[in-house]
Amino acid sequence: MPVYKDEARGTWYTRFYYTDWQGKRIETTRRGFAKKGDAKKFEDEFKRTAGRSPEMTLKSLCDIYLADLKARRKPTTVYSETRMIERYILPYLGDLPVNKITVATVREWQNTILSLKSMFTGKPLSSHTHRNISVCLSSLLNFAVRFHGLPSNPCIVARSIGKTRAHVEFWEQDEFERFLAAVDDEDDKLFFSVLLFSGMRVGEFLALAPEDFDYDANKIHINKTYNWKLKYISSPKTETSTRTIAMPKKIMDAIRRFIAKYYEPPERAFMATSQKMLLTRLAKYAAIAGVKRIRLHDLRHSHASFLIHNNVPITAISQRLGHKNPKITLEVYSHVYETADTHIAEILESVTAF
Repeated sequence: MPVYKDEARGTWYTRFYYTDWQGKRIETTRRGFAKKGDAKKFEDEFKRTAGRSPEMTLKSLCDIYLADLKARRKPTTVYSETRMIERYILPYLGDLPVNKITVATVREWQNTILSLKSMFTGKPLSSHTHRNISVCLSSLLNFAVRFHGLPSNPCIVARSIGKTRAHVEFWEQDEFERFLAAVDDEDDKLFFSVLLFSGMRVGEFLALAPEDFDYDANKIHINKTYNWKLKYISSPKTETSTRTIAMPKKIMDAIRRFIAKYYEPPERAFMATSQKMLLTRLAKYAAIAGVKRIRLHDLRHSHASFLIHNNVPITAISQRLGHKNPKITLEVYSHVYETADTHIAEILESVTAF
């Protein structure tokens, strides 16, 4: 057993050979273990990880998975996946060997996740969050199946929890008119007006640069997004998120006046605000206006709802929102159309000869 006592330091160390992912045989030494068993445990886990064996712990698999993700995906994706793994997967399953995670294990873990509450609100996690966490574990085990010899993914048999579509809230036209009337700060009114009348995502709004505004045509070019947690500008969420949208002239004129107040052209047009500040002021003005409290992203939903109720074609709404196709728009906003059936009956009533 290649574990030795470091007499000079009073600690243990291990020296061993392992085969790396290229098939090369390499010798390594690791020192500083307080106990002989700790050194041996490290050696065993290192060999399993280096050899990509399904006997490695889920924690080791996560390290490999995230390293692979970092090489292929955006930093924002890596950040969100890392947070989900650290918060909801590793505390419960991290020490288990990957090949010992059974269907029963997954079901018990799912039941635990279903019982958790948000550390921010104290309320149960949303069904959409349950779904995302469940998919995250399944992605990890699919990765193990494809690249590290795991025979099958137990999540497939256990099935996912939660719902694919998040709960959508939105303001009716009279509600966002009351909201804007309650905003007494000129800059805040501009920020919320842009969001409400454009339907863009908050990250897209925060990423806008002075050169993205076409004041002659009254249009905004959306071609990037800003992650406020990572302070990072990247390409938009999807390829179809890159788009140009028309805006009311009054709002475009207000944007030009706002940018002109800077001493020098800013990197981002709306650097004067942030997602956290917008969220705080959204709640403040909603309370003053006496309208229901919604999320920042629900301003986008409110914009879509307004267009739907004003009979804008679904294809045009889909393009304006940057959806890949109208089917996505219909799936997200199907509930908005539920009230349309009564309107159809009214139309038919007005023309029927019965």
